[in-house]
Amino acid sequence: MPIWSKLKGLFTQGSKTPPMPDLDIAVPESHELEAILRDLERLSAILTLDGEADFVVGVNIAIDHLKSALAFPAEVKEFFHRAADTYRSMWGGMGSLTDFYIVNGSPEERAALGHEYGELIKRLNQHL
Repeated sequence: MPIWSKLKGLFTQGSKTPPMPDLDIAVPESHELEAILRDLERLSAILTLDGEADFVVGVNIAIDHLKSALAFPAEVKEFFHRAADTYRSMWGGMGSLTDFYIVNGSPEERAALGHEYGELIKRLNQHL
């Protein structure tokens, strides 16, 4: 059978995408969740201070999920995973948080906020 016939068969037959495996990501202790929450809140403040309006929405959604994780211990895993998924969805590719840098303020203010932003991102990327 020619290769084109085989390829055509792949696209015309009903194919199902296999389900994603359930990743068992460890949920941090409540004091660590509180530290992550503080870092996300500070990240939101820095983005807002710089006039960024798009990423702030995603960061604030992740904040809401973490607050829910702390408020509802029985559902902490689900809410933590939602927060982590939301945060990770803003990374990678053009126009993502990887491209963000501080643009407003004096050179000294930009440098200080840029350094703080970098430290926050390092910590958040380790936990989320």
